[in-house]
Amino acid sequence: CSSIAASLNAPFFFFCLQNGLPSEQNRYVFNGDFVDRGKNSMEILIILFAFLLIYPNDLHLNRGNHEDYIMNLRYGFTKEVSKKYKV
Repeated sequence: CSSIAASLNAPFFFFCLQNGLPSEQNRYVFNGDFVDRGKNSMEILIILFAFLLIYPNDLHLNRGNHEDYIMNLRYGFTKEVSKKYKV
């Protein structure tokens, strides 16, 4: 799957889920940019990390340029986390 762009309504995110859960026969690779593109960045990360814990051999997460400290500051992920979790 390509970048998620932090939208729980992203068509490709549902495409991935509609094709079944990750498994040895159904592996997924997410190629970065999970955050900074919408108001649900943290929820997207939680879903991806939960899947990674459950399916460690069948789900792969590659960092994109938005998984960078400077990009997090510039495009709002740091602010989203601070606001949602009072940090």
